[in-house]
Amino acid sequence: MHYTDPKHREYLRDLPTGYLLDLLADEEAVDEEVGRQALLERGLSNEEIDERVARRRRSRWLKRSIFWSLARWSILGLSAAILVFNIFFLYRLLLHDDPVTIPLIFFTLLCCGFGFFFGYKMTSHIYQGGRHHLYCGFPVPVGYVDLRNGTEQPPDSAAQMIVRIAINAMVGVNLTVFPVMVIYLGIH
Repeated sequence: MHYTDPKHREYLRDLPTGYLLDLLADEEAVDEEVGRQALLERGLSNEEIDERVARRRRSRWLKRSIFWSLARWSILGLSAAILVFNIFFLYRLLLHDDPVTIPLIFFTLLCCGFGFFFGYKMTSHIYQGGRHHLYCGFPVPVGYVDLRNGTEQPPDSAAQMIVRIAINAMVGVNLTVFPVMVIYLGIH
């Protein structure tokens, strides 16, 4: 797609300022004239644009895409370990005959409901998960938007999307049940 295309210019105008500055700092991802024009329309001066782009190029901090990739994989890994912990102690909770068993089971069910809602909300979370991609869904992306041309890329099939949403929901349930199992561990 040619960068002088009016549709592409409109797409760049819709990008948040931070993403547009990241694209300008990337040097190859966007036509600098069009990106600068979009930032000038937002009230930034040429000096401010140059300063912010230079600061992003020389920054020692991880780029957003690398940070979110590390976050996704670490959440999935920790969630797998927490799942084993939750299953083990939930099994022990169900077999134990204590006066706190029934309230903890009820509280666990409430946490499951909240965790499912939390996982659903994580499925609608938008972040820059790739160098040129804006992902929707954390930790498992449900779809993405290509930042270079503004095209949306959903999963290949509805089944893939449902599985990804279910994984995100299970991560949410897993993370909200974990404190209840730690309480149970503290009691026993």
